[in-house]
Amino acid sequence: MEIKTVLCFGSGVRGDSAPFAVCQSLTKEKPMGERFRFVSCDSPIDIMAYIDDGETIIMDSVKGIGEVTLFSKLDDFLNVESVSAHDLDLGTFLKVLEGMGKLSGVKLVGVPFGSAAKDAASGVARILSYL
Repeated sequence: MEIKTVLCFGSGVRGDSAPFAVCQSLTKEKPMGERFRFVSCDSPIDIMAYIDDGETIIMDSVKGIGEVTLFSKLDDFLNVESVSAHDLDLGTFLKVLEGMGKLSGVKLVGVPFGSAAKDAASGVARILSYL
């Protein structure tokens, strides 16, 4: 079975740390921790270490959504309100990668800004079970 990578982005801004908590939680859960490698990322540049490893999943906090959401297009993911300057960096970096043709195998998972880690983990697990 192929192990897929989930790159978890967030920040220290209140309400924006749920992706990091989700990563820690799901790493310990079976079968999630066996099917997925969860990586907490500090910088958009971290993507470069994983982008060519096959299917990569990027998870980040998103303002304006009510539940964990799988975005089918980068523009839909970027069309929501930014939480911090980190989001502007991530969005810009993803647009550059898209322009280079490097995002073909990337899935984008949005975690509602301010969501409880337990609720977010449940929603992320549900979405990942289909990937």
